[in-house]
Amino acid sequence: MQEIVTHAIKSSGLASEQIKCIGVDFTSCTMLSVDRNGIPLSRQEQWKNHKNAYAKLWKHHGAQRFADRINAVLEEKNLQYSPVFGGRISCELMIPKIMETLAEDPEIYMAADAFVEAGDWVTQMLTHTANRSISMAGYKAWYDNANRYPEANLLASFDPALENVVSDKLAGNICPIGTPVGTLTTEWADILGLCPGLPVAPAIIDSHAGVPGCGVSRPDQAMLVLGTSSVLISLGSEKYSEKGIYGNVRDAIVPGFYALESGLACAGDLLFAECGVYGNL
Repeated sequence: MQEIVTHAIKSSGLASEQIKCIGVDFTSCTMLSVDRNGIPLSRQEQWKNHKNAYAKLWKHHGAQRFADRINAVLEEKNLQYSPVFGGRISCELMIPKIMETLAEDPEIYMAADAFVEAGDWVTQMLTHTANRSISMAGYKAWYDNANRYPEANLLASFDPALENVVSDKLAGNICPIGTPVGTLTTEWADILGLCPGLPVAPAIIDSHAGVPGCGVSRPDQAMLVLGTSSVLISLGSEKYSEKGIYGNVRDAIVPGFYALESGLACAGDLLFAECGVYGNL
């Protein structure tokens, strides 16, 4: 980050005083287990040989059996097509990954003061806050603008140990896009060559960052991402969750709108494998 930001400032020809805000995007859900100081457990000697102490990359599929369990419960309760869940739950989301950690290594679960999105971790380090982005919480942890996270009794139906997972492991204010998650600390201002107190935007999912970047700002527009994943995103004024559409999160991409998403994870990886690209690398 230090290299990228300082190079960008130098290349732009701008003075640091002319820069009014800083923000990051990140693949999601990329989950980190951290201690009370925000230090990833994987960096600590006592946990370095525990695989669940390390980041679970967004396309990590080790939690599939836990996603299957969640899907079975949601179907039993007739909740699978609610706007919050939007159909079949993916193993790439936050709660299945937490369940995997809990089942495979309870010590790591207990040692983690929090489970955080990597994007949120970056902004937390920049601001010394515990605040989180609604982009990450909404799309990957079922946070709803009106009702917040799922109720404790529903989470407990996935696994009794998850009853208090929100208060115990997901603490932090949820910040909508368009508002600051905090301000840049003096320490990081010195490292990055920026002004202390600079507003830091909530982290946003990498593909979603392209929506305003492409000029998509009203409901009759859409953006198609073709890459490691294939994602179609459009804006709407109301919640909607049917026929493969997911993403009833307001103020998570463009303020004032719900951003509806449909797509296929790992589509690019599948294409590369079919074409034999990986074998030639």
